Amino acid sequence: MDRTDPMDDGDHADVNLATEYTRLAQRQLSAFLGATCVRVTASSADDSAFRSHATASLFSIAGLNFLVTAAHIFDDNPPSLWAENVHGKKRIRIDGHRRWTHGDIDLGFVQLRDDFVAALDGMRFLTMQDVELNIPLEGIFAISGFPQELNVAKDLVALGYMTTRYDGPTSGINYNPKTQLLLGYDMSFSVGEDGTPAGMPDSLKGMSGCPVWLVDWSKPLDPSALRVVGVQTSTVRVGGAPHLRVVKATRWEGLVACLVHLFPELEPVFNLHGIGIDRTR
Repeated sequence: MDRTDPMDDGDHADVNLATEYTRLAQRQLSAFLGATCVRVTASSADDSAFRSHATASLFSIAGLNFLVTAAHIFDDNPPSLWAENVHGKKRIRIDGHRRWTHGDIDLGFVQLRDDFVAALDGMRFLTMQDVELNIPLEGIFAISGFPQELNVAKDLVALGYMTTRYDGPTSGINYNPKTQLLLGYDMSFSVGEDGTPAGMPDSLKGMSGCPVWLVDWSKPLDPSALRVVGVQTSTVRVGGAPHLRVVKATRWEGLVACLVHLFPELEPVFNLHGIGIDRTR
């Protein structure tokens, strides 16, 4: 985790604490997050140049494998999209996507062929063992992905950002608490490894579809402390607060419901995990 950590105030001691924690998170979590986050790139018409477009994760259930992201990354007939295996230095063209956009839901899925899975060797597929559906009101969350602003050169730069729920006014924000999470991205109260906000992107464009993690503070800071709770779908500016963005994410429970709508054969499997599917949402 290579960038930021929230602070309660501007006190120098808090800055030092946040900086040290960010460095620790970078050492302990970056390899895991790098294996679970897939950079999605868009290519030029002749497939000779590639730019960061979005982020995705990989999910496996009942012998089916999926690339999970936001539906809107497929809007407006984008150029060819590719999933990148940053470990194997491979790039795989994405095809055959399915999307679920319903009210506040904005999810995209690609059911992966065996050859696609093989090309992702070294990446980590999430399973239900990595998921937390009971999300506490008070908690620390992390988002991880590949912002366009940080990925304009050849060197790949991932962003890991730790934060809490956004608890400010929601007027003007299309928000359904039953299916979504709101998190804060505040550049005026965040630090990176160097103790300053330097290098933080103004925009999280390119993070769409990235996983959202709950950090379990009762465990050591390592991958066992992380559980995926959602999929980031957008950011919203807050009026009168130029340094503040609200990160919107679809809860993983909503993702499960969408998967069952698209792949009904999965419902008995999710029921075995004690997950009842609410078809009214």
